[in-house]
Amino acid sequence: ASERFRRPKRGGENLISWLALVATVVFLLGLVVRDGYGSAAGGGVPDRTGFSASAAPDHILVIDCGSTGTRLNIIRRGEDGVTLQAVSWEEYRVPFPGYTPKKHGYNRLETTPGIHNQAGAGDEGVRSALDPLLLWAKEALAGHGDPAHTPILLFATAGARKLGEADRNELMASVRRVLSSSGFRFRPEWAKIIAGEDEGIFSWVSSNYKLGKFAAGDGGVVNMLELGGSSLQASYVVNGSDAGAREVEVLGRKHGLKVQSFNGYGMNDAFNATLYHLLGDTAGGLEGVEDRRVVAHPCLQRGYAFEPKEIGVRFEGAFDSEACSLAVLGAFSASELSEKGVARHHAGVGGTGGGDIALAGF
Repeated sequence: ASERFRRPKRGGENLISWLALVATVVFLLGLVVRDGYGSAAGGGVPDRTGFSASAAPDHILVIDCGSTGTRLNIIRRGEDGVTLQAVSWEEYRVPFPGYTPKKHGYNRLETTPGIHNQAGAGDEGVRSALDPLLLWAKEALAGHGDPAHTPILLFATAGARKLGEADRNELMASVRRVLSSSGFRFRPEWAKIIAGEDEGIFSWVSSNYKLGKFAAGDGGVVNMLELGGSSLQASYVVNGSDAGAREVEVLGRKHGLKVQSFNGYGMNDAFNATLYHLLGDTAGGLEGVEDRRVVAHPCLQRGYAFEPKEIGVRFEGAFDSEACSLAVLGAFSASELSEKGVARHHAGVGGTGGGDIALAGF
């Protein structure tokens, strides 16, 4: 199935991922801003948030809580008062403590690890992930209006989705308390864990928009695989009458879309599955680990080694492409994912789009 998907030219992966994130944020904001600020567009009549169109915010902050990190995105309203534009944090010339391109990989404002790791740590744990971003935003936007008029939104994805219900609820309660006291404009409903299918739709919309595919109609949009840290989303263009299809309207045109999110297929979770597989335990337990202190990993470069704290085994690189493929296949062969896997979904849906693309961002 993977043969249908082409890889972007070398050097473009980070760019495509960044553009996808930016456009996804803009798409989400279109819904929230319309609901919160847009009803007064015809004049100075306040909408149900208490703001008139003339008082619409110049900036909107969106926090993306992925499985590997928590990122801040800055959206600026255009001079026409309608369009929303993603802005690079570097434009504000305010340093972010601890940032180095080599450490972060992507050119973005980020704290690590993912905020879901703070489940059970209360408000202080959540603050450790959010406060550096909030403090940076206050300094960067000084002179750009009252922070109390600047909305801040937060969307969490697969890392938070895989938590148990009690941990999810506790984590999001802490998130809402921290954002409510941040000094920025915030509503409790502006912080949420989005479903995997919605994540797939947003990524599909953003990628096709940035690639200019919507101008060509249904024949031009592409199907998409989007790899995150914990999950993978598969989005296919189908006839609107197909069972399970969701109708997505973009720029006045309706598209039938079939989307499935695969938890555990993200880069980090899938790689972790190979670790347990190589230990001889695909269930993820640690039986027998004390007898295996060093394990060769065929997917890692020779000369590289690491020791995950939660396992206590040293994995040493012993790259072999064939053995790596077998390790990956073996990690999932006995799991439920194999019954509902990407390859089966891909073969069963196919998609009617004008091509396919795969991208990664984690």
